[in-house]
Amino acid sequence: SRIDLKVGEDEVYAIIVDGVGGSQGDVTLNIQPIECPAVDVGTGAALPQVFTNVGSPNDFSSACGGDTGLERTIRFEVPSDGLWRFEALADTNGSLQSVVYVENSPACGHGEILQCNKSENTGKLTPSAVSRYFKAGDYATIYVDAASGAGPFELDAVKLADTC
Repeated sequence: SRIDLKVGEDEVYAIIVDGVGGSQGDVTLNIQPIECPAVDVGTGAALPQVFTNVGSPNDFSSACGGDTGLERTIRFEVPSDGLWRFEALADTNGSLQSVVYVENSPACGHGEILQCNKSENTGKLTPSAVSRYFKAGDYATIYVDAASGAGPFELDAVKLADTC
């Protein structure tokens, strides 16, 4: 079976459902908007911004932690080729110890977790940050997760260099 779905003026999606080995039967197709990442900051210049993980879900974790903490997910479209640093800064005198991890995908759970880092709980402002090479137009889904607590944090994306 095939359905052609016109989404925008110039966008048409073909949805094809095929039976395994010629099998036939009923199928249920559910199409829903992507709810993760929670925020799309667009291309480049929209950061730094202050976000919070208060009231966010606990759906993801990384090798650096976050399995029991609330996370905020942010999509960032990389404006130019280069080495990019994504940094979350939370006041560890507050209650949030942040974990940052970056996925090479525009939607959560559809790419590879490239790297993660956890802030140190020193009683001072300490960032958690990851640096990766991206090409212009690539998407990074940035997870700011909590190793402990919840609260506000500032997220920034900085281009460090054109090449590694």
